[in-house]
Amino acid sequence: MAWKHKPDNVPKIALCVPHTGNVSMEWAHRTWGPLVYTDQVWCEKRAFTNRGPPIHLSREFLVDQALNWEADYIFFIDSDVIIESPPDPNHALRRLLAHNLPIVSGLYRAKKSGSNFNPWAMWKFKDKQEGFESIDSWSSKLVHVDVVGLGCCLIKTEVVDKVPKAWFRWDLDFAPSEDFYFLLKARTHEYDTIVDTTIRASHVATMKILPTTDLQYDSLQV
Repeated sequence: MAWKHKPDNVPKIALCVPHTGNVSMEWAHRTWGPLVYTDQVWCEKRAFTNRGPPIHLSREFLVDQALNWEADYIFFIDSDVIIESPPDPNHALRRLLAHNLPIVSGLYRAKKSGSNFNPWAMWKFKDKQEGFESIDSWSSKLVHVDVVGLGCCLIKTEVVDKVPKAWFRWDLDFAPSEDFYFLLKARTHEYDTIVDTTIRASHVATMKILPTTDLQYDSLQV
């Protein structure tokens, strides 16, 4: 049997998973397992997990761990986001890596409790930058956005090297969530956020929100 040789100086990617302690079997089988236990010749991967909440402190801890490992990239893959297309999550990760962008995300639907519509988890500023609105149409594979959810997002560590701590914070005067906070802060340091709309994921809730349908639920609460 011939062993694949891993070239020198491949990028080091920290697989960062904030979680609450409970994950679905489907996520473990289809996303976590292949990413963590299937070696790739084009990168070096190491998994870092942190049990939360609060989510902002969990993400902060994971970035510190990635930097201590001297990672080149941080791949946030949340424990309720299952990569659907391409079916091998390593192929999705490699596609994100190939863009060579500071911040690039896959695409999935947001979870909105109490709503009958689950928008795409990518947003742009409203007119006069008074709040955000979900982007529901696009004409190219790569979409420039203002903010995304960080459930399937690859970030160069140069971004967190340049953007001062705290990277993630609940600060409603600045942003409505910890991922918006980070991306808006990165934006002030001239880092844009891009979404690769060919990389699709589902978002696990009481029911799984698929990226290929417009299923509507009155509520995601049991």
